[in-house]
Amino acid sequence: RMATLPVGRARYGFLLREDGIVLDDGTVWRLDEGRFLATCTTAHAATVAEHLARWRFRWPELDVTVDETTEAWCGIAVAGPRSRAVLGALTEAEVSDAALPHLGVREIEVAGAPARVARLSFSGERAFEVMVRPEAAPALWAAALAAVRAEGGGPYGLEALDILRVEKGHVTGREIDGRVTLGDLGMPGMASRAKEHVGRALMEREGLVDPARPSLVGLRPVEAGAKVSGGALLHPLGEETGRGVGWIASVADSPAIGARIALGFAEGGVEALEGQTLMAHDPTAGTVTKMKVRAACFVDPGGSRMKGDPEGAPTKAEGAA
Repeated sequence: RMATLPVGRARYGFLLREDGIVLDDGTVWRLDEGRFLATCTTAHAATVAEHLARWRFRWPELDVTVDETTEAWCGIAVAGPRSRAVLGALTEAEVSDAALPHLGVREIEVAGAPARVARLSFSGERAFEVMVRPEAAPALWAAALAAVRAEGGGPYGLEALDILRVEKGHVTGREIDGRVTLGDLGMPGMASRAKEHVGRALMEREGLVDPARPSLVGLRPVEAGAKVSGGALLHPLGEETGRGVGWIASVADSPAIGARIALGFAEGGVEALEGQTLMAHDPTAGTVTKMKVRAACFVDPGGSRMKGDPEGAPTKAEGAA
């Protein structure tokens, strides 16, 4: 329920289509009592804006205005175990755990410019999203780069981010592909049952709540050094023909795990298949790879890197065995 979101806090959420299928995910920041900022994935920015505007038009009695501000802000992510030190070097505002906790939001001055800052992460690391007006972005980037290098870090690209998010089990457009439900993603509780919402009537129709539907799993090759590609079909051992029991959505060569890992969907999900071996059949490459099913989160399942532990230090990667 977004109505219970306190001012100065952010909340992760999903948009559903009318048919109950997940359209996109993102965050909602409550800036004050009547002002919210909703973020979504980059690829779906225009689609989400149209979705909100359409439903605003269908419910004219709502006292709400939807304003697309994508072009009005530039954002950077400051992420990693030293991210708070970097942000602290860019602002005179307090950015401690108490002042800016996990999912906290503040409007402060950063690198000499008014900024919106949220402590939220898509990499599994402690991270801060910093948004400034476009004219202030070059100065923010230069200042942030200098502060990051002073802490022994540097800029990171989308490939590095993708590896981190697969290690953490974060879903993106490769998983939210227009055919999955919240249940398929392992998050059925994200849909409120205390209020009406778009997609509620159809998300529970026959076929979408079948426990045998393919749902999100983590996968790791049984044989050391084995490779697998996104799009490979998952089959039970000894069966390499037909539609299979699922598919691989994302892959990453994980430094933390020391192997290529994957996120995919398999009938019955982790609850039914954990520890079992499936065969990933790539008909295009002509390869078959044995993959062991496990939970989708490979690294730091407790979230101490992201939320912070008592010492404020990052924890070692878990789940590498």
